[in-house]
Amino acid sequence: MRELVILLPGIGRAAKYQQRDSFCGGLCMASEQVLLNRTDDPQLPQDLCRLSGQRDGQPLTLDVVEAYWNDMVPSLSQQPLSTRIQRGLSLFLYWGLSPVWQGWWQRKYLTLSILLSGLMLVFWYYSTLALFAQALVNSSDNSTALLGHWLDGILSTMGSWKLWALVTLLMGVLPVTSVVDAMDFSKRYTAEEAAGPDTPALRLQIIRRVREQIRSYLALADSVADSDGQLRPYQRITLVAHSFGTVIAIDVLADLPLSVNPGIRLFTLGSPLELLHKRVPWLLEEQSKCMQRNDLLQWLDITSPADWLATGADVDRLDDRRIEQLSIRASGTLTDRLAARIHSRYFDNQQVCQRLLAGQTAPASVPSAAEPRRAESSG
Repeated sequence: MRELVILLPGIGRAAKYQQRDSFCGGLCMASEQVLLNRTDDPQLPQDLCRLSGQRDGQPLTLDVVEAYWNDMVPSLSQQPLSTRIQRGLSLFLYWGLSPVWQGWWQRKYLTLSILLSGLMLVFWYYSTLALFAQALVNSSDNSTALLGHWLDGILSTMGSWKLWALVTLLMGVLPVTSVVDAMDFSKRYTAEEAAGPDTPALRLQIIRRVREQIRSYLALADSVADSDGQLRPYQRITLVAHSFGTVIAIDVLADLPLSVNPGIRLFTLGSPLELLHKRVPWLLEEQSKCMQRNDLLQWLDITSPADWLATGADVDRLDDRRIEQLSIRASGTLTDRLAARIHSRYFDNQQVCQRLLAGQTAPASVPSAAEPRRAESSG
């Protein structure tokens, strides 16, 4: 069997092929029933990582590619001071005054993670304001005198080395910069903002790039030979999306202007879709459009109770037999959960690998009145 696997990674800053290689390494290490090895062939395109093995006594070839978009994530922490102050305030308003807090009692751990992220945003914003305060205090024209002695005292306190050292220490321990950049990017994408002046919306730019990569990867069967040198069509296409990559996957697949042959499986790992659609209702519309595709064979949404950053996809209202939700086991300390380390451990999870490498795919079906299938972790 020959299969094409297209990986759509999350927001994390990573060089091209880094996430793909991590995914392939996890498959090779965690797959117990199917032994896979990476094929080193200089004739293969650089974009393609080939894994070879056997399943049920039959040869298996996985061509793994990555729809890379991570270099398009802007870094708020590297913007000018005035931009950071303005954007930071907009983040407080966009995420603080939003419906994402609805139903917090049903996802207490996720709410704890959101609060921790908000605390990190406070640390980051304070450090930004402290830089501004220090600049005013040290101003040669004594500009703070115009604001009165009381404000001068506040600014001096904000810029004092003691508080600055405390905030710097906290920012060194916690992934503050990464969290703030992720919050800023999520706002830019969901609110359809531009990454810079005189540029299209960042969402449109990312969708276009990912769509073009998927289209080119689907044509690989006509140009890249199988392990025995023969040109054969792919017998299965699988799109694997992780974290915020699941949002982009839904966004792209909803309007992908071609029929995927012989059909596509969609795996969403650690998805925040249920949380985000409370802030941006168009996400539900995109999910519904995906389910109208006749070439979508299966959608498996995988989360873990130990992953405090994942809500999964809100698929109950989609009412389609092709959707299955799977809750997997994951172990880790409290620190691992707070620091989102478990959120990045789907690639080498044995249950995920087992489902990815399963020999059969659920047949396509039209939407029905039946609820989505739910599978719990075993053992």
